[in-house]
This record gives sequence, C-alpha cells and structure tokens, in this order.
Amino acid sequence: MRKGLVLALIAAFCMMAFAAVVMAEGGMITIDQPADKFPAKKLNKDGTKKKPPVTFNHEKHGADIGCATCHHKATEADIAAKSVKSCFTCHGPEAKDAQLDTYKMFHDKAKGQCIKCHKEKVAAGTAAPTKCKECHVK
Repeated sequence: MRKGLVLALIAAFCMMAFAAVVMAEGGMITIDQPADKFPAKKLNKDGTKKKPPVTFNHEKHGADIGCATCHHKATEADIAAKSVKSCFTCHGPEAKDAQLDTYKMFHDKAKGQCIKCHKEKVAAGTAAPTKCKECHVK
C-alpha cells in the first residue's frame, strides 16, 4: 500500500513538472531538424527540405501519452529540471540499425511513434492526422 502511494506521488510530481514545462512553451512545439541532418532522399536538389516542420500540441500529447513515451531516456530529475533532450540528440540520420533514425522514428508504420499511434487512434474511432500534409502544414 505504501509503495503504491509513493508511486502515485512520484507520478503526480512528474505530471506537475511536465505541466510547468509545457505552460512555459504555450503548449505548442515545433519539430524541425536542420537540413544538413536530413537523409539526402528527403531533400530537394537545392538542399532544402521537401516538407515543412511539424508543429503540434506538446501539452495535449504529454497529457494523453505521458513524457516517457517520447522522452524514453529522460529521468524524473531531467523532466523536473527541464533538461530533457531533443529526439535529434540520439536519433539522427546516422542512427545505428537497432536505433531508428528520426524519419523512421516518426513515420515507420511498425515502429514509428507518431504515425503508429495516430493510425491506432483512427482505427479506434478517434480523429488523428495520418496523411503527410495533415502534420507537415505549409
């Protein structure tokens, strides 16, 4: 019983810390990796990215799925200190086989965090963007 209470208090603290982080950002965050970090096949001939960055409601996603889903290497202390690393820190285009690169991390139909979850939501009857232009808005 006591262990459950401690875990509940820790979870509540994490949610409060997360809420403070996203409130400071207004809830919205833009994911935009520099073109020089993109795979060549995702660039135009002039070296610019083919698709615009993705802006999404960080506050809503955090409340729905929790911090650890995306920031899977972050500790509670990282979250409280607002020192959570960007996904691009570990998931760059040079990612090893066992570690998805950023494109696959978002888009891979089997393992991609974003598209996989969005497709599951749609299958369950909840609206979620699943087409490129629904996330990559010009």
